[in-house]
Formats: sequence, structure tokens, C-alpha cells
Amino acid sequence: MGSLPNIAEQTPLWLLLVTTLVGAVEGAGIGRRAGADVDIIGMAVFALFLGLGGGLAHDTLLGLPAAAIQSFWYPTMVIAGVALVLAFGRWIPMDGAVIVGLDALTLGLYAVVGTQKALDYHIPAIGAVVVGLFAAVTGGVIVSLLRRQRPTIITPGAPYALLALIGVLIYLALSGVDGGLAAFACVGFVVTARFITLRWRITTSSMVAQPDSPPGAPEGRVNP
Repeated sequence: MGSLPNIAEQTPLWLLLVTTLVGAVEGAGIGRRAGADVDIIGMAVFALFLGLGGGLAHDTLLGLPAAAIQSFWYPTMVIAGVALVLAFGRWIPMDGAVIVGLDALTLGLYAVVGTQKALDYHIPAIGAVVVGLFAAVTGGVIVSLLRRQRPTIITPGAPYALLALIGVLIYLALSGVDGGLAAFACVGFVVTARFITLRWRITTSSMVAQPDSPPGAPEGRVNP
């Protein structure tokens, strides 16, 4: 049986464009939600960062020219995503299983591609983890900040960045065995775990605050 194709190193253009389109539709859909209080430019900005944020993130961290702005097709997918939401937004279930699945696919794919790109440039494994994680979550973080919200990756709730991190580690662990297997394992884990955590309402917990030191106690220590 032949090995699986390595979608990290040999990602077909159509899949990258679909990934960009899905992120753009999600971003534009967020802008169209009731209470978002943004105009069409705001929708386009959300679509831009969720559609292209992952690619821009890993290229920036690696000091490379941004591939997303060197091709006609990537900005076109962002424009198409905005147009789709303007035309059919009222019928697109932004919290439905299809969008959740495609969002998880985007998260996993950007984690894989970002990590592999770092390895291609001989970045140490710990650095590749950083690049892969940033590629996966940057777009969502920027959109949250633009909406004046705390990014969900730092607040208690359904795991998101944690899933991307585990996916990156899975990819690194298996990439020396078979690149295709590593890529599919990473993406498959992220997508499956995203649905499981949402279905069973598995969430992260708030950190327990450290008690304040009583008056007179040495700094950094608490009396028993």
C-alpha cells in the first residue's frame, strides 16, 4: 500500500483556495451577525484576516514574502467569500455543523502547513511548534481584537488553540515516519476533537488565583 500524499508539502492549490474561501466566509459571516456593528469594509477586513491570516502569519514569522499577496487567486477568494455572505448570508448557518467542520479543517490545515514550512527552513522543532500554532490561530485572534473581545484562545471554553497545539505535536511526532500520515493525523485529530469537545461540552477551566501574601510576609511566599 502506498504512502498517503503529504498535503503539507504538496498541498493542491484548490485545497488552499478552499481553505481561504472558508475562512473568508466565516469572517464575513461574523461581520454580518446582529450586533457586530461593522459596515461592508469591516466584513471584508474580517474575511481578509480569517481567510489569509494563517498564511500571512507563518510567512511573517519566517521572514518570507507573503505568498497570499503574490497570487491573484487568494485575494479573489476573500472577495468571493464576502460576496457569498452578502448574497446568501441569511441562509448560511454560522453555528452549523458544516461551518464548524470547515473551520476545524482550516485550523488543522494551517497548523500542518505552518509547521512544515518552518521545518523546510530548518527551524528547530520548538520553533516549528510556535510557527504552526501562530499560523492556526492568528486570524481568529485578530478578528476578536477588532471586535473588542478577548480572544477565545485565552479564555475558558471549548478548546481551540489547545487542539491546534496537540495537532502540531502529532505532526512533528509522525513527520519523521511518513509526512502524509503525519499531515492527515494532525488534521484528522483537530477536526474530530473539535466536534467531540463541542458535542460533549468539554471546556478548559479558569486558572485558580494565587492567594495574596499577608502583610509582613516575604515577597513571593505565603505563611502557612
